[in-house]
Amino acid sequence: MSKKPHSKTGIRTEIIVALFSLALLLILGLSVHDDFGLHWDSLSTYSIGEANTNYIRTRDPSFFDFWERYYGPFFEIVLFNLTRGLAEREMFFARHMTIFLYFVTGVVGFYFLLKRIVKQWPLALLGCSLLVTSPRIFGDAFYNSKDIPFLVAFILCVLTLHLYLEKPAIFKILLHGFLSAILITTRMPGIVMVAITLGFLLLEALFYKNLKWQTTIVHSAIYLSTTLICTYLFWPVLWHDPIHELITAFEVMSRYPWPEFVIYRGQAVEATNLPWHYIPIWMSITIPLGTILFSLIGFFQQTAQFFHYKLKRNLFDSRDFLLISAWLFIPLLAVILLKSVLYDGWRQMFFVYPAVIVFAALGVKALFSMRIKEIAPRVFKAITIGLILFAIVEPLLFMLHYHPLEMVYFNQLVTLRTTNIRKSYDMEYWGLSYRQGLEYLLASNPGKTLRVAVANYPGRLNARLLPPSERERLVFVSTPEEADYYLSNYRWHPDDYDYPNEVFDIKIWDETILSVFKMPSSPQP
Repeated sequence: MSKKPHSKTGIRTEIIVALFSLALLLILGLSVHDDFGLHWDSLSTYSIGEANTNYIRTRDPSFFDFWERYYGPFFEIVLFNLTRGLAEREMFFARHMTIFLYFVTGVVGFYFLLKRIVKQWPLALLGCSLLVTSPRIFGDAFYNSKDIPFLVAFILCVLTLHLYLEKPAIFKILLHGFLSAILITTRMPGIVMVAITLGFLLLEALFYKNLKWQTTIVHSAIYLSTTLICTYLFWPVLWHDPIHELITAFEVMSRYPWPEFVIYRGQAVEATNLPWHYIPIWMSITIPLGTILFSLIGFFQQTAQFFHYKLKRNLFDSRDFLLISAWLFIPLLAVILLKSVLYDGWRQMFFVYPAVIVFAALGVKALFSMRIKEIAPRVFKAITIGLILFAIVEPLLFMLHYHPLEMVYFNQLVTLRTTNIRKSYDMEYWGLSYRQGLEYLLASNPGKTLRVAVANYPGRLNARLLPPSERERLVFVSTPEEADYYLSNYRWHPDDYDYPNEVFDIKIWDETILSVFKMPSSPQP
């Protein structure tokens, strides 16, 4: 009798803490969503939504001349239609907020998935905290309408698959098929979810006995049919020739045509010829070290547990371990074996990061239940709590100090060992910092018209976030020699410039990621 009130109290506490955390996250997003700049893809993603929307309404055949027609359009169509009609500056800010709200949906889904796996709501909340306080994830959650929506859709797909596997039902497999279609039409690599789902349906029939063979076949057919039909409905380029266009989309997107190079381990490497370790290394140097430590503990503890029993009991008792391992390792192996074109760090693989955090939460759980003879339990618990605080506070301090450029975060494997990060790895690849450089120019030259040259495209694009009256004072010219000021974010130019008069810079880890130079031809004030 005494457990029931305690249980109600525990549920009430969970609800209060979870809702408070959610409200805090929403308030934070509302407060900072208009702090971020624009980047290389800000207009192209808008164009994807616009072109697909126009085709849906008019069936204009010129759509098939649109070079990004094969890019997953689902979220871009939604985003375009939610923010269309606004003035340009407000439209971009609204897009930032909408992307963030979708990210929050993923955080909520991740909370419920973690709670189902680790069985403790405080650990589920900790896992969500690790996700939100990952600097590169948090920053991209406002302006990256490609990789963050894909991460969210993957979380929701894994959640619905987990729900189905625990207690199979037709409505659950229908929902999972619907979300799988959203995943695939957000980014083509989402097709891996189909393989994962069918693999676990097979395991259910072989080992878990939740499904009979006849039911497995029927549910597999329902899942595939739902996924295919919804993929067709959500992807306008498929409408006129589904099979041919789907094959073409897979071929194009698996070897996405990006002819540039990346800075990787001190060398300029073509994106079409990356070494196999490109993604593992990038993950190891940009995920906070505390999260890496906990995830390794969780993974090895779960692996040891998996191999402790005989095969049939392994598969029965370790379904969650197999599911999260499939989420993490199958996509990583796929991009390595297919030699996929990757760039801008590992942002295209952000969707596997929640799997890392699941292992981290399991690692924390294992530490709290661990006993070491040489260390007093209270001391060991204090050490564990200290590591948890480090895992959250260290990246959080970076975010507070360097906002809104969270995407330049590196962990101590780089910051304590690399003397020149900018020459070793791509840093400010998005071009977001140009906004701050342009705002500095306008604030320091009130009322003046300024001739400005920029190193690359986002420098011009960020002017669109300025108030119209201020934007008119900027005249962009083609070369530094014509300009009063020259701005660079050092992309594809890791070396210092020879220009002597640097009037403004942004430094992260003592590395300059944006410079504003006053050119010799500029009249003196």
